[in-house]
Amino acid sequence: MNRKRWTIGLLTLIVCGVAGWFLLHREVPVVFPTLEQAYVSIKQEGFLCVSDRVDGEIGAGFLVSREELTWAEVNSLVKAGPMGENWKGKVWVSYDSGRSLVIIPENAHARVWGNVLAFGDKDFLTEIDSALQRQTYRVL
Repeated sequence: MNRKRWTIGLLTLIVCGVAGWFLLHREVPVVFPTLEQAYVSIKQEGFLCVSDRVDGEIGAGFLVSREELTWAEVNSLVKAGPMGENWKGKVWVSYDSGRSLVIIPENAHARVWGNVLAFGDKDFLTEIDSALQRQTYRVL
């Protein structure tokens, strides 16, 4: 009888441990209802963000980068056709239109975060996405 209890206890402990490990190591989806919320969350992670408007308000989107850029530099980035070397270390964030065709540079990598679309340099996008997942996990 005592051996049966130990076996059941040990199996319960193993099942709980495996379930806990999966819960702690699952990928948490990043979801933003608005561009403004994406902007604030990305800045909170220490990334530099520049609006597409000269007054700093967010219009159609914003650029995330590792280096300070001016409004003019942000708006001069070509967001269609081949993705050039000037996209290294840069990601554009805008609304995900959902139903209409979105034009992004060729070879750009993209993520959809709820109502927000991000595209640009693959490695930098992965870095941002990982930081946002950790942030989302901290909120949970």
